Amino acid sequence: MSRSLVPERGGRKRITTPTPQPKLARGTRDISPATIKVARGTRELSPLLPLETEDDTIVVDTDPTISDDLRLESDAPDVADVSEDEVTEVSESQAGEIAAAIDARMIELGKRRFGISAFRPGQALAIRNVLAGIDTLAIMPTGAGKSLCYQLPALELDGVTLVVSPLIALMKDQHDKLAELDIEVLRLDSTLSPRDEQAALARLSENRPCIAYVTPERLGEPRFRERLAAALVALFVVDEAHCISQWGHDFRPAYLGLGEAVRALGRPPVLALTATAPPKVKDDILAQLQLNPADASVIDIGLNRPNLRYHVIKASSERKKQALLLRLIEKQAGCGIIYAATVKTVDALADFLWSQGVECGRYHGRMRAKDREKV
Repeated sequence: MSRSLVPERGGRKRITTPTPQPKLARGTRDISPATIKVARGTRELSPLLPLETEDDTIVVDTDPTISDDLRLESDAPDVADVSEDEVTEVSESQAGEIAAAIDARMIELGKRRFGISAFRPGQALAIRNVLAGIDTLAIMPTGAGKSLCYQLPALELDGVTLVVSPLIALMKDQHDKLAELDIEVLRLDSTLSPRDEQAALARLSENRPCIAYVTPERLGEPRFRERLAAALVALFVVDEAHCISQWGHDFRPAYLGLGEAVRALGRPPVLALTATAPPKVKDDILAQLQLNPADASVIDIGLNRPNLRYHVIKASSERKKQALLLRLIEKQAGCGIIYAATVKTVDALADFLWSQGVECGRYHGRMRAKDREKV
């Protein structure tokens, strides 16, 4: 990071404080915990610092005109008398004050609307980026609280927070939870009746702040995009962003049109969210969404989840495997999920567990929609 002290006209010298740039993966902005990096294009914020001892990551965008705010007063010491260490210390102190004020305000809002008491790693930075209008790719494991990164700042944005999600079940779950919290929300997907769809479109055209969930297929429809263009989209959120990458394991062709959709909507700030993205997928997400790697920030808190443990237990026969499964269920408090590779195996396991007095449900693609909803 560099800081410039710009003297008033009169020939005072300029001092810059260079900071060595860490080596980054091509096309990405990987961030190590508790580090500060500089990117161009800041709109509102000065450099940011993490919350106290929170294991957060930091990305900073600084406007080229920030030097105007550092112009020396007439009674200031001569530029040559100011050490580089003093300049850096003052800048980081100011950044900390700004970040702390934003975080305190958003935590207070989060307490009132979502019942949270603190941010999880990565959330504070992502929220600050959203409020500053900085394009962001956030890579956070399942359960890390990715949804809060747009749901909380959406309460302070002036327009619509448009969320593209590939899963209708996930959209409905998010929609229902926000509705219970009395937060303005709507969804547009193939399960809506014509009447409900018209009501959602009418609400969207009112141009009042809300969170709107849509599928990538719906966003690809020209008529829907034309109607959406009349609304003020303050934030464009791409959930499960790895689906846009042909390198990803869940590639979805409809996601390839999202970059064009962002441009058609007037280029609102973009927040892309995913639980996993190796280097090639990171590059692809930024490229497909037409985000400039030099301006966008990448928040990657890693995949480690201390609440999860992995064990491999060998069983020499199907009978021993069933005995081990029963033993594990007896030791496990609460509910659990058993994954199987085929529908036949799912049905066989469910029948076996019921025969042993274990209450369980079954869920697979060959079941009727009504039966799946019951589960």
